[in-house]
Formats: sequence, structure tokens, C-alpha cells
Amino acid sequence: MKWNRPAFLSAILFLAMVPGVQALDSSHVYTALTQNQYLMIAVAGLVLFAIFALVLYLIGSRHAIRTKMNPTVRPIFGILAVLYLLTGTLFLFITGIVLIEPFFQSVPFVEVVANFGYIFPNMVFGIIVTGAAGLLLYLAGIHTIFMIKDTPDVRDLRNKDYHIQETGEINEETAIKQPFSNLSYRVVTWESGDPLVDAKIKLESKNGVLVMVKYTDFQGDVHFGKLKGTNDDYYPYVDGDKDRQEYRIITTST
Repeated sequence: MKWNRPAFLSAILFLAMVPGVQALDSSHVYTALTQNQYLMIAVAGLVLFAIFALVLYLIGSRHAIRTKMNPTVRPIFGILAVLYLLTGTLFLFITGIVLIEPFFQSVPFVEVVANFGYIFPNMVFGIIVTGAAGLLLYLAGIHTIFMIKDTPDVRDLRNKDYHIQETGEINEETAIKQPFSNLSYRVVTWESGDPLVDAKIKLESKNGVLVMVKYTDFQGDVHFGKLKGTNDDYYPYVDGDKDRQEYRIITTST
């Protein structure tokens, strides 16, 4: 059975804090760290925050276009997202307590730091690792939220067809002779070949006239229905990628 590492680490900390520490008074568990140690923690914190911001940006960019999740599994992922965020908050809270404990006379703080020191004999290493774990859990929670969040506008537009011009500007002399073709395509990324879901696809005539706008489904497929002419008379592309530099259009018409 696959186990959840963040949840496991959180359970260890909780279990370590339950028994408490015997014979504790208001004295500090450890003295303040040296300037070099605080500098080391500060540098590690800046690096971790920079990585956190970069990964958060990548997560937001990847999920700027989202597909709709199966309603039956959405609550499960919702609970998982909350657990990730709560556990991440706990880790960061403990890290903060350990950092400020030498400057405060507080028995609860002493108990937390005593248990922390039992798990991490090296305070600097423990502070960095616990802080990194908290930020990682926050990223996991945010990523899960993006997975289960469905954009209302996309959900509404998914069922709409935008007919801007029925036939484009096909030569009127040959329009009568032109057959109707059932135009359908699959949109994938050039880099990974993954299907592009809930993406706005524009269909232009060969003369550059916008004919129709539709959105891809969860498999990256888009169907424009029967239009006058053939695939050679039309040019589909992803909105914002007219030159097809990022996304590949595969004809699936039969």
C-alpha cells in the first residue's frame, strides 16, 4: 500500500509532542544560535522561498487552463488539500517556535522545542528541514486545489458554439461544387504530446476569416461539425498560438 510521506512525518511530530517532557520549567532548552547559524538559516530560507515562488508560478501556469474533475473524487482531493495545508502550517509554526524560543520564557514553547530537539539533535538542520517540509506541503495543497478547481467561465463556455461565419470566404463560383466536411481535430503540445483540455480553438478560412470558435474536451479533441469545403479550406489553431509554435493540431476527421 502506498503511504503518504507528508502525513507520516506529521504523525511523527504529533506523537512526539503528545507525551510532553517531564520536569520542564521556564528555563530554555537551548541558548540562542550563533550569528553564523542564524545567517545560514536566513540564506536557506531565502533559497527555499525563491524555489517556492518559482514552483508556485509553474503550478499556476500549468493549471491556467483546467479540466473538470470527476465529481465523485473531488471531495477526496478537497480533504487531501486541506490536510496538506494544515500540516504545512503546523510545520512552519513549529519552525517559528523553535527560532524564537530562546528569547521568550514560555513553558509551552519549551515543550515544543524539547521534543523538536529529540527528533533533530542538530537544531539548524532541523529548522531548515522542517521549514522546507512546510513549504513543500503548501505547494502540494495548492497544486491539489488547482486540480479540483474548475473555472466557471470555461465550464459555461464548454457547451457553447460560436458561429462567426458559416462558410468563410470560399469562392462563390466553386461553393456549390464544394462538399460538406465533418471537421474535427486533436490538440496536443509539441513538447510532451499531452492533450490540451478546455482550450479555445479558432477556425479560420484559408482567406483568414474567422469562421468558428470552440473548446477542446478532456481528451484534447474539438469538433466543428459539417462545414462547406475540406480541411484544406480551413486553418485551426489555439488562441494565442496562431503559428502553432506551442501546440500541434492533428486532423481526426474521417
